[in-house]
Amino acid sequence: MSDIATTKDDRMVEVLTEILKWIKVTSIPNVRKLLEDTLDTDKAKLAFHYSDGRSSREVAKVSGFTHSTVTSSWKKWFRIGIVERVGVQRGDRYKKLFALEDFGVKVLGVETETTSEAEAQQAGGEPGQ
Repeated sequence: MSDIATTKDDRMVEVLTEILKWIKVTSIPNVRKLLEDTLDTDKAKLAFHYSDGRSSREVAKVSGFTHSTVTSSWKKWFRIGIVERVGVQRGDRYKKLFALEDFGVKVLGVETETTSEAEAQQAGGEPGQ
């Protein structure tokens, strides 16, 4: 490839990277609202939080949902674009596309690193102690 083509490709990557940054920033409020409206119960938030490629039975166990509720939720979430399908030998699993914590959505029973650090500082200790 010529130097001119490489330079054009590099510039295109720079422009696309900049566009992506702006899309992410301007989408945050919409994604947060979508997550809050869709995940309207603690069980739904837990099921979404643990949708990281685990089996539907595993997600059901930790969330309190039934197996069938997890699978139907996954299908709904896939249609609205907040999870992606992960093919496995015995069917499909799903993986969340967004971390709820990144959008300020609290998940009952899930402690984030930030939460434990804040509690440690309030108690007068150092994070991680």
